[in-house]
Amino acid sequence: MDWRYLTLLPCLGLINACVGPVAIDASDSVEFNDFSVSIPVNDDSARLRARATRTNGSFDQHLEAGERIGIDNSSIVGPAEVGGDLELDYYSLALGFETTDNTSAPTPLRVGYYLGIAQTEFDLALQSGGNDFAARDGTTELYVQLLLAAPVAKNLDLGFSWAFSLGRDLSGISEFDLGVEYRLLRNLTLAAGYRWFHYQYGLGEDESNLEVDFHGPHLGVYFPF
Repeated sequence: MDWRYLTLLPCLGLINACVGPVAIDASDSVEFNDFSVSIPVNDDSARLRARATRTNGSFDQHLEAGERIGIDNSSIVGPAEVGGDLELDYYSLALGFETTDNTSAPTPLRVGYYLGIAQTEFDLALQSGGNDFAARDGTTELYVQLLLAAPVAKNLDLGFSWAFSLGRDLSGISEFDLGVEYRLLRNLTLAAGYRWFHYQYGLGEDESNLEVDFHGPHLGVYFPF
């Protein structure tokens, strides 16, 4: 055997032992609930949009050797079995522009983009090896949301939404929705679809890195005025 291949063995072992922080996969049981309101602020499609989102997730996860979850100045290092629950709420207030319905266009698209601030609150409880771990905090972040939707039937739109927030030490959320919206009344829209959600907290110089991945169906209520 070529001696050069032998030198790769300790390097591979070192890489495997230093896999580093991994995201908590909290998608075993997830609920996404949204409530949002928007109001016009002028005649040029400018709108003020307020949004409240609650996410609940429970999980059981296996950590491979060298993988680590950092939580509140503590670490859970694999191999280990981890379970727990997380509740994450965030509230945003953003100013932006959103096109209105244009029935004269052959393919009327609804496009929107918003910029504002968000407040994120999370409460995480973990259990591993008979030990309990917990983290609870709140952060204020810059918030951005992009929207695109197209009609597929009367009062029914198909579209997607991408939103993210950015706070100190690069903490924040990243969220992608794909789904449908049904306009039940002029000022009442019901939404349903599938969401991919990532949250990271305590990055930068903080050694207690925390990342959570969610994905699952979501429901929402929207009041456009």
